Amino acid sequence: MASAGVKAGPPSNLTIQDPVGDAGSGPDISAASATTSADGSAITVSVTLANRTSLGDGESIQFFFRTDGGGVLNVAYFSDGESYLSVYTNGSYETIHDVPTGTWSNSTFSTTLALGDLQSAVHQPVTPELGFQAGTFTNVTTNSASDADRAPDAGYALV
Repeated sequence: MASAGVKAGPPSNLTIQDPVGDAGSGPDISAASATTSADGSAITVSVTLANRTSLGDGESIQFFFRTDGGGVLNVAYFSDGESYLSVYTNGSYETIHDVPTGTWSNSTFSTTLALGDLQSAVHQPVTPELGFQAGTFTNVTTNSASDADRAPDAGYALV
């Protein structure tokens, strides 16, 4: 419902190259990207892994977004097929709802998200600037999930 009013301005395309070999035995990001649609209603995000063509048991790919107003969102895809959108509130992530599954093409995972859905979840504008970071994690089925890799390695890149 809110997606019709979200306009990101001109389409933008962000690609982050990440050093290979910095993820130990976990999913190693070699590149991550975020592209807004021409009409400003959606963002397509992807991550390319240097050492796998799919997730292993107990692994995840997660996309983090930060708004100008300080809101933080997480879109997580897990090896067991679960995927959901959550918002950072009061020191922890709160699940909002499931999100459509993404797709694999060789070693690249990608998905498209409605900017209006992100805006509704965080209750603040997600445009004109949106910070982006991709991450991979291991041991996500336990209480001791481990950060395997991030792109960029620290902070957020602006889409």
